[in-house]
Amino acid sequence: MEERRPWVGSEPVRARGAWRRRIADRPMRAWTIVVAVLYAALVVGGITTTSVGFEPLRDELTSTPDGLIAGKPRAIRSDEALRSTPWTIGVLERSGDAFTTPLTYRDASLVAPGGGGPVTKLLFLESTVFDLFGSTLTTQAFAAIWWFVTAVVLLLLPRWFARLGVPPSVGIPLTVLVVASPATAWWSWSSLTPLCWALVAAMGTLGVHRLLTTRVGRARLWALVPLVVGAAGFARMSLSYQPWAVPIALTVLVPTLVFLLTTAEAPRRVGLLCAGAVVLAGGAAFSLYYREHATSLGVLADTVYPGSRRNTGSPASLAQLFGAPHMWVLQRTPALVNTNQSEISSSYLILGLVAALLAPAIDWRRRTSGCALAVTTLVVLGVLASWCMVAWPDGASKLFPMSLVAPLRLAQVLGFTAIIAFGFVFTAWGRDRIGSRRATAGVVGAATFLLTAYAGSGLRVNFLPGYRTPWIGLTSLVVTAVVVCAVLAGRRSWALVPMVVAALPVVLFANPVQHGFGDLTTGTNAAKVRSISATFERGQLWATDDFYADALLMANSEQALSGQQWVGPDVDAWKRLDPTGASKDAWNRGASYILFGWAPAGGDTRITAAQADIIRVDIDPCSPTLDAFDLGAISANHTLDGDCLTEVGRLDLGGIDRWVYRVDG
Repeated sequence: MEERRPWVGSEPVRARGAWRRRIADRPMRAWTIVVAVLYAALVVGGITTTSVGFEPLRDELTSTPDGLIAGKPRAIRSDEALRSTPWTIGVLERSGDAFTTPLTYRDASLVAPGGGGPVTKLLFLESTVFDLFGSTLTTQAFAAIWWFVTAVVLLLLPRWFARLGVPPSVGIPLTVLVVASPATAWWSWSSLTPLCWALVAAMGTLGVHRLLTTRVGRARLWALVPLVVGAAGFARMSLSYQPWAVPIALTVLVPTLVFLLTTAEAPRRVGLLCAGAVVLAGGAAFSLYYREHATSLGVLADTVYPGSRRNTGSPASLAQLFGAPHMWVLQRTPALVNTNQSEISSSYLILGLVAALLAPAIDWRRRTSGCALAVTTLVVLGVLASWCMVAWPDGASKLFPMSLVAPLRLAQVLGFTAIIAFGFVFTAWGRDRIGSRRATAGVVGAATFLLTAYAGSGLRVNFLPGYRTPWIGLTSLVVTAVVVCAVLAGRRSWALVPMVVAALPVVLFANPVQHGFGDLTTGTNAAKVRSISATFERGQLWATDDFYADALLMANSEQALSGQQWVGPDVDAWKRLDPTGASKDAWNRGASYILFGWAPAGGDTRITAAQADIIRVDIDPCSPTLDAFDLGAISANHTLDGDCLTEVGRLDLGGIDRWVYRVDG
């Protein structure tokens, strides 16, 4: 008779599992304490890495930005400093109440924090909680939001690794590599968001599986808790930025499913039941969210940008794929061409090559439990890599959901997949009884040096002409050295420490360290804005002709006709400006800035798309068309002389005057 696989509930397996968990939990507990204490300290101190202290948002250019602790605020983070951060500050001060421009569809909670119905408040529970004390402890609430996703990734990724058989000595260093990747640092940590919620979904599924495979009845009842958490994570992952969320979901969820189907802890049907339950519950949560925001999703899907965008696989340059080790040079603010720091940033895809070269040298007959996970992650890496390395036929744009993934966006986070695949392969490598590792280390070292040097040369030729050959060679040698060290010392607990030590300087000075919000809420200009707004009649609005004044208004919770068109247009409102709809392609956009240009008296109204995410409205500020929007004041970067305008003050942002005029209807 065939011997049945033991369940966790049987005494021998349970005893061995408990002993192993106790040994593994010692470094994991220490890591958890360190992350929790660091998160608490940053929140209490109100410390973030926002760039709101960069020059165009400052009152004075002769002094150090208010609250800057270290580093340099960077203009490249304009989407953060001019859009998401001012909006979040304003929403917190209004205790979660959104304040969109009348020109945009009113439900902004689909893509921006604040607002939403009961389903949204439950699904985005952390934002709901932080909003409770946002108006009184705005700095701390903002810091809690800023670091929340990063802290969750730091806590969960090593535990997910450990649950799938990767020891903390491998899982923790690789977690640091993910968080310290250029694609993470240069995108202000936002690329971690889909990874965060994919991990929540995966750990919820694994939690349900563990509780259901015990024979203790009460423990099984508690399985409802990780089921709810996992379902919420699955729904939140589905709502994340899709060009990153799709590949990251495959990277985390596919290995999790394979583990559930191959583990000896329970029959396969139990693993399928757990995964299916979380997916169904997550789908239900997403459906409820969709129902609450059905019109918003329709508005977004119908926009020219970004709703109509579809992608097909196409090759990225080697610099964009394997250039991460060379990204240290970006901290010096070099003269880039054809790109910028955020667009060129990536993660450590080179570890995918290392994993692929190590795999054939491992005797997988001794490591059957890890073979399935290693092969699975390498296959996922290969499939995803083809989307940004191979020119796919045009018909591939119909492959949903991959059609939502822009190849260049995938190239930025593909290194996350490589790091995870490397984790499973390296674990088997460290446990394998290999007589001599030197031959494999030589092959891996040679391939690593050549590809890293080639990527650095591509960076110089295509994007950074000033990047000198000696730096390319030195960087490639350092990468080769830490990779070879890891391969040779695979059995040592410190094998990956040199890799982490080498990676940290690549992004160490990429972000400023900032306390508070610079001059946005406490400066002279902020006080002027609040003083002028105090003279408004109820419901009156601002309107400006530049991004920086709009950021100032948002941070102070002032509603404006200009600003952010988050989801898409309010068609009826835009038709007041464009009755014939002739400029619809220009204003039918989401995730876009709305700017006004103040035309001479009697000038024609023109609406144009200055670029994909900028809508510009050139109009006479005294035009009767604007009467329907009840303007209280406008800001202009030059003097105006309209009959309806009375100068009431000036704003001096970044050393540039803005004239503020009262609008008399």
